[in-house]
Amino acid sequence: QQSEQVAEQKNENQQQTPTTEPPVKEEKNLKYQIVYELSNKRYDGGKNYYVLIDPIDLSSDNFKADIKAMAKKIVAEKGKKVSIELHDSKESLNISYKQYGDQSLGRPRTDEENKIEERHFIAAYDGELQTGIYPNSLMFFPGAFKDSPEVGKYVETIEFDASK
Repeated sequence: QQSEQVAEQKNENQQQTPTTEPPVKEEKNLKYQIVYELSNKRYDGGKNYYVLIDPIDLSSDNFKADIKAMAKKIVAEKGKKVSIELHDSKESLNISYKQYGDQSLGRPRTDEENKIEERHFIAAYDGELQTGIYPNSLMFFPGAFKDSPEVGKYVETIEFDASK
């Protein structure tokens, strides 16, 4: 019983000082898989990658940091002159690949396919491409418009160099 009292007394003497530092924001670093690679689509010889990622959480824009981290990792592995499409649905990835990659879709997309692309075509990165607004750009939800009910608030194109 005496040792319990001593332990309690020690705990009372060791006061914890509250931290005033903000909590560190952790990057989740979503997993990704390069499903298709094309080397004949960019006029400058750059490569195109169609990438499947884990489903993203739309409750905040925190996923954007993860997308940037993935773009940086792919650029570090594959080089600066790349175009990357990131989809969180295999169906969305395949629709986009069939329309723009191997062009096997052979028809305009249906309304249902447009809805899938709107929600699941998460981002597109172009590195060292001189035909865009910026030579290095990152587009969030390129298949959607700003008035899209679910993802419109995240639609944007930014200058972003994933090699830095």
